[in-house]
Amino acid sequence: FQDALIGQSAYDAVSLLEDARRDVDPGLADELYQEERDQSSNPGVYAMDYAILAAQRNMKILGVFVRLAVRDKKPQYRDFLPRMHRHIAKDLDRPEAAPLREWTARYVPALLSNGEKP
Repeated sequence: FQDALIGQSAYDAVSLLEDARRDVDPGLADELYQEERDQSSNPGVYAMDYAILAAQRNMKILGVFVRLAVRDKKPQYRDFLPRMHRHIAKDLDRPEAAPLREWTARYVPALLSNGEKP
């Protein structure tokens, strides 16, 4: 992950636990997240980093998939949009992401939907 460069460890966890194309069992994802957080040197900072990186990453992927579906005429990417909406809504529900959730609610409220209307 991350081309073997030094980066925020929470990003790799997000990449594994919030996959864009496949569902990860929620119980397993929660267990692995808690284990990673608890093993970090500062669990509070890890939780904050995870929440923000997860929301940012999933918003970026959502945008890429919309571009691929609309501009590049690859409609199969529409199938992934509800999953990405669910990831984003869950990410923004984390207490650590409260300021980002408030911003999103004000400027992009559709991202807080349940993903049924991408």
